[in-house]
Amino acid sequence: MTKSGHERHLWETKKGVGDVDSDARGSGARYNCDKPDYSMMPMHLFDEACMVWTYGAVKYKRWNWAKGMPWSVPFACICRHMFAWYRGERNDKESGLSHLAHVICNLMMLIHYERFFPEGDDRPTMFGKNHMPDIGDKTINDIIDPHETI
Repeated sequence: MTKSGHERHLWETKKGVGDVDSDARGSGARYNCDKPDYSMMPMHLFDEACMVWTYGAVKYKRWNWAKGMPWSVPFACICRHMFAWYRGERNDKESGLSHLAHVICNLMMLIHYERFFPEGDDRPTMFGKNHMPDIGDKTINDIIDPHETI
């Protein structure tokens, strides 16, 4: 049975491509098993995020963010940009760039900090090591009365 292009690509990603023992043209081998497949990334979406990184490099300094900062700083930025976007504002008023692109950049910072700047972890610890109370299978309505006026 012949594999479709999609099935062949998935198989090649898992098994590798080519044949090291062949001299045939186009049979070059690569064993990319368990490696990220960057061809799956929608690269056009990174244009706006790159514009945000560039804006930050001009506003602060190139790679300033990589020095680390309290994790609550990019988290607060994520929240601020998400809430502005959710209210219907597409672009940040200061930079003129997409709020969602700002969110992507701040998420990337947090991913970097988790691995390379663990000492910046300033998440609340008042609830123990998991930082939040265990609510089990409860829903928000089990915790907060939906009819209560705040």
